[in-house]
Amino acid sequence: YGMDIGNQCSHVSVARGGGFDCVLDELTGKRSCPSMVSFVQKERHIGDKAESQAIRNWRNTAKSVKRLVGLPYDSPQAEHERKFLRCATRKAKDGCFEVEMEVHGRKEFFTP
Repeated sequence: YGMDIGNQCSHVSVARGGGFDCVLDELTGKRSCPSMVSFVQKERHIGDKAESQAIRNWRNTAKSVKRLVGLPYDSPQAEHERKFLRCATRKAKDGCFEVEMEVHGRKEFFTP
């Protein structure tokens, strides 16, 4: 498998028979999907489905998190990037960050 995880969109491909097949989004059939995840009640939505929930469920939708991957939580660059996130974050034990989401009525923390 090959993945191109972008700040806005992601692509997934599979190497087969000397070539590559793009994995299509099962909802829309497109080759790329928005790089986001949303938790709604007891469901997890990814890509286009998450994007459709983002306006109503903005606190529980993670988007553009890739910008923080590998940055120390307390760094000036991470502090600047966190201002643009809609979801809450906290400092993880390793010094990087975790994203806070509500899943099944409980706070859960995820590392990208």
